[in-house]
Amino acid sequence: MTTTWDELVTTALLGTSRRAPAPPVRARDGQDAASALLDAAAVETVRRRAGALSAAARARPEPA
Repeated sequence: MTTTWDELVTTALLGTSRRAPAPPVRARDGQDAASALLDAAAVETVRRRAGALSAAARARPEPA
């Protein structure tokens, strides 16, 4: 089971003191839960963007 974006956002909005991050979010030695959550969000952002398709190119504007 992977951590979804919605779970990460919900935990960030509620705060790590009120809701513990989902089990795949693991804190490294000496790292607090909030930092671990931010690291997991960064990884999930890259994962989501990697699967995005690029948009079609637009026509170039006329020269000035």
